[in-house]
Amino acid sequence: MSFGFSVGDFLLAVEIAKRIRSRFVDAPDQFRVISYEVKNLSNVLRDVDDVLPQRDLSEQQKIELGKIIESCREVLNELEKTLDKYQELDPGTKGKVGGSRRVWRRLRWDQKDIDGFRSRITSNVLLLNTFLDRIS
Repeated sequence: MSFGFSVGDFLLAVEIAKRIRSRFVDAPDQFRVISYEVKNLSNVLRDVDDVLPQRDLSEQQKIELGKIIESCREVLNELEKTLDKYQELDPGTKGKVGGSRRVWRRLRWDQKDIDGFRSRITSNVLLLNTFLDRIS
């Protein structure tokens, strides 16, 4: 567990959120809600990235932010692993960059899993927004 803010941890969370957002581009309708929540998290992470260089955080604030970022990374890593179960590379199709495009398997993702991820992501968005309000 992290006991303080680390730029590397923060940048990793931003990168994972960006990767996940791109994976939802052609997602079936059942994933739209979670896609929206990941977009919200990605946006607030960018907001934090914009504000942090202009603030001198106390040690307590660094610890608090570190815990929030750790929670973000955990849920994003779990979501990415889950996406790996529901997506596969289709070598017959090409994405914009020329590589194989990911396609969604025809399996149904349990709604309880979606709701759990959504709840955890929403919680992290609220925590980050509250943190930003306090340091602004």
